Amino acid sequence: FDLSGVEKAIRHEFDPRAGKWTRTAFLCRIEEQPFAEGAMRTAHRMWDLATSGVAGLFVVKFSKDRSESSQQFFEDVQMQMEARMWAQKFNERNPPKSVDFIAAYVLELVDRPGHPFCGVENFI
Repeated sequence: FDLSGVEKAIRHEFDPRAGKWTRTAFLCRIEEQPFAEGAMRTAHRMWDLATSGVAGLFVVKFSKDRSESSQQFFEDVQMQMEARMWAQKFNERNPPKSVDFIAAYVLELVDRPGHPFCGVENFI
């Protein structure tokens, strides 16, 4: 089993119903080269080594702006998870078409200098 490129990370997840953040340590592997990029972020494939198969594949979004505050990732994820909660409540009313928001969390890379933060979503 090849462990090259494996790094320790902390997953910061927001629960909008409780209004609280939780932290979980895990191991991951992130591709160095982005597979896509936008105006503000680069997108890299990431594997959560505790999860097998496609369920363990995620997208990590790194800021291109090194001076961007880590707080921005927390605010983005909190907003996305609150939107997801409201979409689920909306879908409980059986609309003609359902709405969904992708689950997201903040990733802290503890093995890297400065412990950088980034955003994570399921790879779709």
